[in-house]
Amino acid sequence: MKCTQCGNETFIEGLRFPIHFDGRMDSGFEMFVCDKCGYVEFFFEKAMDYNREINKAIKSHDSMIDGPKQKLAKLRGRALELKTELKRIYESEVVKLEAIVANEDISVKQHKDAQSKLNTIKNLTSREKREMSGLDFSELPSKRELDRLEHQVKDLEKMKEQDILAIKRKYDL
Repeated sequence: MKCTQCGNETFIEGLRFPIHFDGRMDSGFEMFVCDKCGYVEFFFEKAMDYNREINKAIKSHDSMIDGPKQKLAKLRGRALELKTELKRIYESEVVKLEAIVANEDISVKQHKDAQSKLNTIKNLTSREKREMSGLDFSELPSKRELDRLEHQVKDLEKMKEQDILAIKRKYDL
């Protein structure tokens, strides 16, 4: 927080005075007096308390969510890299075999062998494609583990939203 007049960042704090609404006393305003120029800043105490509590809750929840979220993003990124590499290897093998099959200067036996390999590669399952590629997919967690991590992140985000709503209700906002 900076002084509106001089930009100083040090204040005399803790000066409060009550205000009355509808015949009842409410928590009031908090004054901050610049210790350099004496300018007085007024802040509605309830709004300040609300902002402090909201910011504290957000910071607390974000620190809990950060770890699983980063881990999930890292795993998804690595999975995407491996899938992209697998696709590149698979497609290059198919293109190579299609070129051999299309070549008219090869023997019938070579043509049949290439056509057979091409048909076999085109009918591979995902697992067989991974095995053919030689890529190491063992570092990736199972689908179940990824789903569990995603669920954990969603639960933590839901808790954050619920806490923020509770704070808003507490301050009638």
